[in-house]
Amino acid sequence: MRSFLSKTKRKQHPVAPVTSDSTLIHVAKQDEPVLPLNNKHFVNASSTPSNHSITEDEPESCGQSPDTNPLYPELDPVCILLDTLTPDSSPTRVIPNAQPTPVSCDYFSGEMLLLLRPDAADVNDPANNIHDPITNYFQSRQRQWEFQFQLKFKSKPQGPLYLGCEVDVPFELGLMKRVFVNTILSMIKRVNNGFHYSFGDDVHTRSLNNAGTYEKTHLAFLVDTSMDRILITPPHESPPPLGSELYESEASISQRRKTGRNSIDWNTTDTFTMCLYSAYVDWKSWRTCNLPGLRPFALSSILGDRPITLCTYALVPPPTDGDDNNSSSRRLTNTKKDKRKSRKAKEAPPHYRRDMEIYTRLEFSHATESKGGMAREYHR
Repeated sequence: MRSFLSKTKRKQHPVAPVTSDSTLIHVAKQDEPVLPLNNKHFVNASSTPSNHSITEDEPESCGQSPDTNPLYPELDPVCILLDTLTPDSSPTRVIPNAQPTPVSCDYFSGEMLLLLRPDAADVNDPANNIHDPITNYFQSRQRQWEFQFQLKFKSKPQGPLYLGCEVDVPFELGLMKRVFVNTILSMIKRVNNGFHYSFGDDVHTRSLNNAGTYEKTHLAFLVDTSMDRILITPPHESPPPLGSELYESEASISQRRKTGRNSIDWNTTDTFTMCLYSAYVDWKSWRTCNLPGLRPFALSSILGDRPITLCTYALVPPPTDGDDNNSSSRRLTNTKKDKRKSRKAKEAPPHYRRDMEIYTRLEFSHATESKGGMAREYHR
């Protein structure tokens, strides 16, 4: 296993005690194998729809489901649906704090593990250190969630990779809310090289635009720089198991975030293991938290009842005469209107739908706070 900066010396970490009853998410020494979560804490990682359909008389959100994790009932209101966008596939419900979920789309294959902070992590109970490794893991950290991914590409991405957070229907913001949102976006941009955002084009503009030169309301994070950890494992080595704490040296993290785009060679031979975590969004309560200088607020106060979709995609340049498709400096748009819009947003280029090669979609909704989206069609 090697990190992005493979020659960086690995520093020592303290090793948490491991017993037969508690193989927790584990920080390993340099020469010690990382240990996955104990299987006794797992339930089925994903579920497929049953024959029961949601009727007009039922809530449009996913609500309660028998396919939730019985060890963490506080997570039941959160509905997470994975869509690989492949022919004949249907959205699959992903159960947090469970076994890794297999993922296979046209562009890559692998698995993902979603961890959400249990309520017990905020209670000082020594018993948690013995019976619940996930709670114990979050108890020593402020983060509210952690997503781990491990994949191999089937073909090399044709443009920079992004993790987008979007809503399907644009929302109107008054002056005060827009100032508030812009403050948060400025905070995000300061620590994320390659960050892009758009308030989106209205539905009427989209309906008149057959060329796809419009944007949805979204935040977009360059995968090379936004992931908290990226490990690259060559073919002759075994990648770390998901459910372990992933190690990447500080020098490696700093270098790829400074380099930005093209800091990672997304090839088809290596295995890429990544994680992303945050202390600022609590999915189970559908609220923000721990934002510096800001009080917690409900996501619905900005989003309304819309679900949130996380999508992975490559921003692929459209073909133009006499241009090199592999040029890292190439503009995705070349009209005067596009250039003016790009300069105004201080982001170049815009993420037009026509230029997005979407790999997967991961929809987050809440039983009482959101409606519509894929969860409306999900058969419980």
